Amino acid sequence: MTTGPPEHPSNPPEIMDVTKTTVSLSWARPRDDGGSRITGYYVERREVSTEKWVRHNKTHITTTMFNVTGLIPNAEYMFRVVAQNDIGQSEPGPASEPVVCKDPFDKPSQPGEIDIISITKDSITIHWLRPEHDGGKEILGYWIEFREAGESAWKKCNKERSKDRQFTMGGLMEATEYEFRILAENEAGLSRPRRTPMGIKTKLSGELVALDLMTFLCKI
Repeated sequence: MTTGPPEHPSNPPEIMDVTKTTVSLSWARPRDDGGSRITGYYVERREVSTEKWVRHNKTHITTTMFNVTGLIPNAEYMFRVVAQNDIGQSEPGPASEPVVCKDPFDKPSQPGEIDIISITKDSITIHWLRPEHDGGKEILGYWIEFREAGESAWKKCNKERSKDRQFTMGGLMEATEYEFRILAENEAGLSRPRRTPMGIKTKLSGELVALDLMTFLCKI
């Protein structure tokens, strides 16, 4: 009986799972082992933007499944498999369909409308609605940013993600206009921001005294 290298796998490898840096593959054994048992496989990858195939694993794989790691996020790849027996290696099998390395979920949509709950001379309390879409993953929390009206740079209000959808920003200057924006976050990243539609002005100390006096007189 004549022996030789095996046939290549006759079908392209099947894409089982994809993340932003990994692709899991599965494939069938060659129909013809060349008269010698199959000892393993090599997986080759190619970025769609190039013509160069690169062998991914340095040592052969003994199963017909493999998790390709260390890939570039958002890059598009194709994969093919080479079989090996004791005599030698097959020609590469047919290439897989192109696949983009990305998580199977997206960033959330921007948070809903922002409402003003209360205003004092040095604080503003706001509340907002949940994003319409969570991107397929749980919302981990929210980031709140602010700036004085007319400024270009946004500053973070919270050092850690807020689980609540209400936030009080203290330490503000009185009779000063501020803008706020909210960003939602899930495992995929940050949403587009939702901004307050207009500036929110803190109160004057005298204004607060007058309001307190009016409230007191109304109760008499």
